[in-house]
Amino acid sequence: MPRPVPKRSVSGGVVSLALAGLALLAAQSQPDWAGTFQQAVSQLRDGETAAAISSFDGLWKSHPRDAQLAAWIGAELDSTSHHQEAAPWYQRALAIQPDFEPALNNLALNYAIQGEISKAQPLLRRALKMNPSDASAAYNLGLIDLRLGQYREAAGVLAQSRNAPTPPAPVDRIALAEATALFHLRQYAPAAEVLQKTSGDADGSRLLLLGSVQALGRNLPASVKTFQEVVRRFPDDPQAYYRLALVFLQGRLDHEARDVLEVGLKRIPGSPLLLYGKAVLDDAIGNPDEAVVWVKKSLDEDSKQGPAWALLGKLEASMGQTDDALDAYHRAAGLGAGAEVDVDAAELLIRLQRIPEAERELQGLAKRYPDSARVERGFGKLYRDERKFDLAEQYLKRAVNLDPEDPDAHFALGEVFRLTHRMDEAKKEFAIFHDKKQVRQMVHPLEMATNSSHGSELK
Repeated sequence: MPRPVPKRSVSGGVVSLALAGLALLAAQSQPDWAGTFQQAVSQLRDGETAAAISSFDGLWKSHPRDAQLAAWIGAELDSTSHHQEAAPWYQRALAIQPDFEPALNNLALNYAIQGEISKAQPLLRRALKMNPSDASAAYNLGLIDLRLGQYREAAGVLAQSRNAPTPPAPVDRIALAEATALFHLRQYAPAAEVLQKTSGDADGSRLLLLGSVQALGRNLPASVKTFQEVVRRFPDDPQAYYRLALVFLQGRLDHEARDVLEVGLKRIPGSPLLLYGKAVLDDAIGNPDEAVVWVKKSLDEDSKQGPAWALLGKLEASMGQTDDALDAYHRAAGLGAGAEVDVDAAELLIRLQRIPEAERELQGLAKRYPDSARVERGFGKLYRDERKFDLAEQYLKRAVNLDPEDPDAHFALGEVFRLTHRMDEAKKEFAIFHDKKQVRQMVHPLEMATNSSHGSELK
């Protein structure tokens, strides 16, 4: 008897959840194609791929309306890493039986394995709509939502998966993904609550995220305690020292932050992250020359650090080395540093009055990062410098609505109000800028560190 089509996890493991329909099928008599199918499977597993595919094609000619056969052929091809060949079989099954849940799930995961996660997402939503209790579909959809940056949707379906009677993956793993989504939503207290309900920290990931959300939620004593525990248990992990230093920096304990980094560098000599941490510290306390020295030492150890190139770009721009700064920003962008560094480069072009070039950059970024507060802020600054104040105000208000914590957006909006003689509104925005600037300077590096380390569990 052919085995039921498995429903796999996006993270790579097989989720052993049999559908009721397949359970009924297992109790029925074997289909007449079972023997030939098993022979083809044996050929496939013995490496006789061409012969196996020929046998599958022959079976399909004899049974062209059997959705289960098509789905099982797809599953066998997937299980032997023939993912491109598997996808059309799931599609055939769904053309015959659009609500055939195993084919929906497996086609979605097939797309995910091939890196086409935007194709996988609607299939999993459809499967979950058909069967709201399908914890496996919820989990996989949550991981894909996380990868696509749809954090609110990810948090909801991951919570559903975690709370299922039979979770489809270790609860600790689901909780880490759910807390990651909540972190991106800046829901730090709920993220900490989810993490504190679990105990899985074999690699320190849970503790690192827990310490970060505690710090960002302004519970600095708890955060210090958590990171000190990570240092004790994982003394060779540079993230533990780096984030503990950032928490001390957030609490304005500069000497303690420097001491932690020194201890980390003694344990892990030449660590690019800890050298970068010294640059972050010197930048925060107003030592740009020292910061440049440390960030360059970090890049000498590892030249493929997007955040380090971004910091070097910022430092060089502040020192008037604009060509070097643009080069550093472009290197950071090439290493996937994200929308923020791309907008920093565009804003530097605006300051240099290279307006057409800046506008082209921002238009390209708007396509890549729709609804990005940073991109909206960039357009606002562009139109402010072109004295198109109505447009500038529209973009900057959108930027503030998307990210109320961004001090630069508040300052730029204040400038627009000042230039249009609305001094009361300008003073209000400048006051918000001064309030947010100090906080942002302390918490932003920790946000970035957590963001880069907890992007997704998608494999």
